[in-house]
Amino acid sequence: MGEVYLAEHPRLPRYDALKLLRADISMDSSYQVRFAREADLAASLWHPHIVSVLDRGEADGRLWIAMCYVDGLNAGELLAQRYPGGMPTDLALRIIGAVGEALDYAHSKGLLHRDVKPANIMVSHPDSRGESQVMLADFGIARSLDDVSGLTTTNMTVGTVAYAAPEQLLGQDADGRADQYALAATAYHLLTGTQLFPFANPAVVISSHLSSAPPRLADTRPDLASLDWPLAVALAKKPADRFASCRDFTQALIQHAGPQISPAAPTQSASLPPPSTFAPAPSARRGRRMARVAGLAAAATLAVAGVTVLAIEQPWESSSPPSSESVSPDVSVAETAPAPNTGPLTGTYAADFGPETHITTGEVFDPKRRQGTLEIRSACSPSGCTAIAEAVAGPTLNSSLVFDDVGGQWIAVGTVPTSSAAITPALRDDCRDREFAPETWEVITLTPHDDGTLAGEYRVINGSNCSTSSTVALTRVADTDVAAIADPAALPARQPVPAEGFRGRYTMTQTLLNGAGGSVEVDFRTYCLRAQARCVSLGVLQPLDGRGGVYTFADGRWTSRFEGNPPCIVDDVPAPLKRSEEFDLPRPAPNPIPVIEGRGQEEVLDGSCVKPLTPYRLKMERTGD
Repeated sequence: MGEVYLAEHPRLPRYDALKLLRADISMDSSYQVRFAREADLAASLWHPHIVSVLDRGEADGRLWIAMCYVDGLNAGELLAQRYPGGMPTDLALRIIGAVGEALDYAHSKGLLHRDVKPANIMVSHPDSRGESQVMLADFGIARSLDDVSGLTTTNMTVGTVAYAAPEQLLGQDADGRADQYALAATAYHLLTGTQLFPFANPAVVISSHLSSAPPRLADTRPDLASLDWPLAVALAKKPADRFASCRDFTQALIQHAGPQISPAAPTQSASLPPPSTFAPAPSARRGRRMARVAGLAAAATLAVAGVTVLAIEQPWESSSPPSSESVSPDVSVAETAPAPNTGPLTGTYAADFGPETHITTGEVFDPKRRQGTLEIRSACSPSGCTAIAEAVAGPTLNSSLVFDDVGGQWIAVGTVPTSSAAITPALRDDCRDREFAPETWEVITLTPHDDGTLAGEYRVINGSNCSTSSTVALTRVADTDVAAIADPAALPARQPVPAEGFRGRYTMTQTLLNGAGGSVEVDFRTYCLRAQARCVSLGVLQPLDGRGGVYTFADGRWTSRFEGNPPCIVDDVPAPLKRSEEFDLPRPAPNPIPVIEGRGQEEVLDGSCVKPLTPYRLKMERTGD
């Protein structure tokens, strides 16, 4: 909507943030009315976690608004620069808690923010005590809660799509629970490093907000599985199903996070920091645009009483080394002995990943090997053995993986939203004639050897019938700091899923309604998430000829959807093909499952293989392992 400048006040020794709106917007008479009204409403907010609006006006045909300048980074920048894989839980929840307080305060004044996102959350540089302040910015687009349609016609567009509540995207009446939804989406982003629905196409993002269940933290951060419930409530599609207030949501997060998360300390009065805290010399701020702007309002008193302060692991370089005199030589410091590496898999492992291979052809796509490091903590109980692996380096899509000992084999299954990071060159090549499904599965299977090493397979599977495979070998190289890894003993036991019985070689028969059809031999393997009844089944035709199928299992049913342009068998010219298949879990479902029946339909829209929508029946009969 405009540009933001760091502006030196013409009379006072301070700097303010000056937002100049675009000329085309500034000349819109209806927007001028809305701007004046909303800026005045925002200026009425006075809270330690809200960036104050100081003044507004117009100069040379451009509307402007002046706000307090916060010397620091926004939460999005902090995430990208220091915590790309997700912030520490304590830090993320303290930021979310401070913003929740600010939002509840604004809601009590009848104001709705409508654009809560990491980029609008400022985290100041640490002060001399190593503490930072959290402040919610950009309340200049706030509006009265009574104005549900009124002056603005931008209900659907003013909020950032990646974090916007369903009712906001639909242009429906919104209240503080819309901000709560955006706050929950922001919390997910801060904790995982990934947006809730990280798709490049805004239409897909909007559709996901309206109809798709939010991803589970347990799938990417197993140590935070306990936070799935409060996030699911705050991300409910219907406002009535969410928490009553943002504070209720943030308190639920803190309570479910466990004892390692301490609530924010009670607010205390604080003296006004010196101006240098907020306005260092311009030479100290490289890369910032500077503007000396006349007409800014006189300084308002900065309210800092009650500010939540954060002790952040500083991403900013210190200007001076630590003093060698800060610790008296007479003081002895007792070293804490590291916790012992107990458990069958605990330790630091070097991981060697072999060449990436197309599963359906057996062809090597990329011959080079990839190296990684896994820090693993494991534990056993009467219900079985479990391990949590933190991927310090390597090609894995999930930074944290949970392994379970299943029949003497360690298995980890996870999912990630399909993004550029999840699409390896080999997977892109395998999916070159189709669109990617929004979810990508990651599977690691490891078999222990007598010498202490482990070997197995690493698979990446996308629901659009794309998959790659690599060998993987783990060698223990050192002990690990178990205190830095979540305790796997605290995880719930793995829940077996009947769909796991879909394994082995099957004769797959397709029969058209007129009785015609044919059969192929397919090898199936099924992988299930440990904490929910969702699985992916990968079928590969035998002998290998490049064909296969990916079926996702949920709610007692397998489904497969394909839309792409594979080559027509008549002339090898790409032909637009649409296919869908589904089959139900048999009742009862023995392991292995001997027979599965289902149905499907497909059509080819153009070319030499053109075919109208054709339904068919499917039957899979197991013939061996």
